[in-house]
Amino acid sequence: MIRYIIFFGFLYLAYKLIKKWVQQTLQENIKQTHSTSIETMVKDPCCGVYLPQSEAIKMTIKGKTEYFCSKQCRDKYKLVTH
Repeated sequence: MIRYIIFFGFLYLAYKLIKKWVQQTLQENIKQTHSTSIETMVKDPCCGVYLPQSEAIKMTIKGKTEYFCSKQCRDKYKLVTH
């Protein structure tokens, strides 16, 4: 009888340790996912579309950096400002 109690005690302890390890691993993965998915959104001054800064076409005009959604918007904006 005592053997069964000790055996089930070890099983319960192993279950708790594995559960804690899995929870910590999932939390770390969630933190990494959230920290890498946050990106600055920028507005195209020509058409008003918001897009991630990494996908935008960047151009400096009169010392100010502008971001565009496409080459067409960039070219339209250049014609209007010059």
